[in-house]
Amino acid sequence: MSSEREISVEELSKHNSEKDLWTVINGTVWDITSFAPSHPGGIGIILENAGQDSSRAYNEVHGPSLVSRTLPSQANKGQLDESTVTEKWKNKQVANKEHTSDPDAKPDLSQILNTYDFEAAAQKALSKKTWAFQAGAANDNLTHAANANFYQRIFFRPRVMVGVSDPDTSTTVLGIKFSVPIFSSPAALAKLSHPDGELAMYRGAHSRGTTIIACNNASFSYSEIRSAVDDQNYPLFYQLYVNKDRKATEQLVKQVSSLNPAAILVTVDLPVVGKREADERIQLDAGYQAQKHMAVQSVAGDKKGSGLARSTGSFIDPDLRWSDIAWLKTLTNAPIFVKGVQSAADARKALEHGCAGIYISNHGGRAVDTAQPSILTLLEIQANCPEVLEQMEVFIDGGVRRGSDILKAICLGASAVCLGRPYLYAVGYGEEGVGHLIDILKDELETAMQQVGIRSLSEAHPGLLNTTELDPYVYRGDSHPYARKIIVEAAAKGGYAVPAICCYNVEGIIATVRAAEAKKSPALVQLFPWAIEYADGVLVHAAAEAARNASVPVAVHMDHAQTPDIIKRAADMGGFDGIMVDMSHYEREENLQKTKELVKYCNDRGIITEAEPGRINGGEDGIIDTADLEGILTTPEQQEEFVDTGIQWIAPAFGNVHGKYGPKGPQLEWDRFDGLHKAAKDRVRFVLHGAGTEWFGAELFQKCLEHGISKCNVNDGVNNSYLRVQAEKASNTPLTKLLEEVTDAMQKDVEQHMDWMKSTGKA
Repeated sequence: MSSEREISVEELSKHNSEKDLWTVINGTVWDITSFAPSHPGGIGIILENAGQDSSRAYNEVHGPSLVSRTLPSQANKGQLDESTVTEKWKNKQVANKEHTSDPDAKPDLSQILNTYDFEAAAQKALSKKTWAFQAGAANDNLTHAANANFYQRIFFRPRVMVGVSDPDTSTTVLGIKFSVPIFSSPAALAKLSHPDGELAMYRGAHSRGTTIIACNNASFSYSEIRSAVDDQNYPLFYQLYVNKDRKATEQLVKQVSSLNPAAILVTVDLPVVGKREADERIQLDAGYQAQKHMAVQSVAGDKKGSGLARSTGSFIDPDLRWSDIAWLKTLTNAPIFVKGVQSAADARKALEHGCAGIYISNHGGRAVDTAQPSILTLLEIQANCPEVLEQMEVFIDGGVRRGSDILKAICLGASAVCLGRPYLYAVGYGEEGVGHLIDILKDELETAMQQVGIRSLSEAHPGLLNTTELDPYVYRGDSHPYARKIIVEAAAKGGYAVPAICCYNVEGIIATVRAAEAKKSPALVQLFPWAIEYADGVLVHAAAEAARNASVPVAVHMDHAQTPDIIKRAADMGGFDGIMVDMSHYEREENLQKTKELVKYCNDRGIITEAEPGRINGGEDGIIDTADLEGILTTPEQQEEFVDTGIQWIAPAFGNVHGKYGPKGPQLEWDRFDGLHKAAKDRVRFVLHGAGTEWFGAELFQKCLEHGISKCNVNDGVNNSYLRVQAEKASNTPLTKLLEEVTDAMQKDVEQHMDWMKSTGKA
């Protein structure tokens, strides 16, 4: 049908049924009979505007080009004949529309001081329908409230007198540098807040050196949002709902991928839209008004309601599975994130399926009500699978309202923090409002950083927080591989070392855990292969149980595992978080080959690995001596060979760092160590072996920390107390009393080492 044809109001009005449905959008008459049943917003709003002018309802939500891109050309019936439009007909259209927003109700932007001011302004200015859609949450809004409340229950532990001028809030995500770790959550239908909707959001974020996550249900298409700024290569994320019609999703993903998205975030926490009563109530009221004034057919209702949220989500596929990640990867080269992760178990699954990142979210409390708050999920991931925080990008939203909230999430391992409702409220002021929101949050973030005692976000770590009030809520049920890698990562970033206490008996294990809890310090219980050979793993499982039940991070590590058989046996028996793969008694090529194979064997089972390139002075604890091999002090080239095997920790030879030191004491080449540390480029963390009490005290440990050692093995520094108390009291002390006194003496020594290594208070 030619688009030049003029259609009268009288003719338009005849096409007002579900089986014959025309409407006017911005002067053009469209036949939407075939399209109406599949309308993502539901057929109800279509029927309300059957045979009428729906421009106002359309423009409130959609970009101008959507209709022409969505409908076939033959659906264009022509132009409305304006000469036939009467005031009576116009009034009939207006009567069917809810009162829209009142921009004049907002205070001046200069009066907006925080996110709560934006919220108050939006409530005054937005229509009731829009406010219910944007502000509402599921059922009783319990998760929505808890999201914010749980941030308020985390407290800072500031460091003072550390020099905090010129704070740097920049961060790098997927290799892309942003001015702040602040993105918009993918929020639907931003045009409800402002005519420019997501276009204004993107421009505002771009002007401040950050970006947004464009929503699948945005008012504008991804290409339109992309074109809102001049730089077509500027990073822009895309959020995807998988359609019940998989072909539609395939087409959409390919279209978006052609525009080089920074990543595609597939939403998984909303297989069906939750019950949002405020949204449903407003929609029902509007529906009732429409029925009074309209002579159109009604659609059969159900008991679930027909709010805007449920209507716009009706196309989502509820049968999405983990296997679909592989399918999505065939459609795009863009990094894939899983959005809506709410447990450590699913975070680990995302890693296993090769995702580039996860997005912790409960949909702002809009999905299942009483789902745990997002920040609690982040704590759960840190406790159960910290490798996720090291190997993937981690976004989080839900309850973030202050720059201090952002810093808390970054301290706990998040890569970036997203906000949904605050961006929707801010965009009511257009591009300037979004820029102002980011400025506010950046200023609050800078202030929090300086007051806490850091100048860069790279310095943020869990030790800056007191999460004691939330710790009882953290689920710790699944196994946590990689030896709680974040323990050593936090030490490396925080300038302290984790004490790894060599334990030969239950007393040593108990002393280590009790010391860790008393000093609020992370710790490693370190066993030798002897612990398996002597007691068939009884000590290993005792250590694992003690570590698992500890109130602070404690992990179990095997030191100097020197045969493939013992390494595989340890990896398969359970209980070990880490294993030192020590093939140093083999010649170089065989050493590297076996190390690489065994590192993979351990890592595939979620166990972190350590290696020691260089000479080992054996003769104790069953360690094989390498004195018959050429004495080696580790070079950067040799270190690189071991890093390439896949290890996470390395114990380089940079002096006489193992065994007995002789009358001259430790002869450590710190220049050599510094060169190795620099060459590693943070790919591995550094370990010191042989920190004996005879030579190692506060001064030497301080030097170790200054040069970047993050884990120190302690043997006789603790176990000598066991022998001393036994020798002094075994003949005249009841056995149970003797064991208690031995444990107390060992605990005291462990605590002393925690003070020396400055790990006290860091758990």
